[in-house]
Amino acid sequence: MNYTLPVIAKGVLSLRTDGLSKVRFAKTLYFVHKELVRASLLNAQAIAYIRMPLGPVPDGFMLLDDDTDIKVNQRPTGLIYDTSVFSLSGVFAVPVQLKTSISKTLAKLDDFSTSQLVEISHRDPGWIEHTNGQRYFISSRDLRNTLPKKTLKLDEIHDEQAMQAKLIDGMLTDIVEESTALEYPDE
Repeated sequence: MNYTLPVIAKGVLSLRTDGLSKVRFAKTLYFVHKELVRASLLNAQAIAYIRMPLGPVPDGFMLLDDDTDIKVNQRPTGLIYDTSVFSLSGVFAVPVQLKTSISKTLAKLDDFSTSQLVEISHRDPGWIEHTNGQRYFISSRDLRNTLPKKTLKLDEIHDEQAMQAKLIDGMLTDIVEESTALEYPDE
């Protein structure tokens, strides 16, 4: 099948009627895509990713709020970068095979807080091998990494603190590289 990012996004949101925060939605799309590739329902190159400090973000993610079927509301949170909540503005007919696969993946993701999903995505070679802002595709090596067994899910306060720490950690490498480049410019 040739599902696009908007179709997969609407498929996810049709099963998450309460909506998903921006960071969780981006991570959910990443893990759903990996499972669709494993199930031979989607090609690994169907969606490109941008390496960001909080893990991979689908290329085109910021255009999803232009889709009339997707609405974005703001919610108060301590994290300025995670105030957007994505949801479906109406009803979207999800192909049965796609809905089944997405549903199974969402059930697995429910066992993890958002910061834990960020941490898991940071273990994939594709994220590790690129720098922030670089575009890449899911590789066969990324597909070898599966979700770990159930873990203790963090409460909202600790989840936000862990995401803040991950954001800083994800940006730290770039800061060090830029500083080093200023001190020791290539000739």
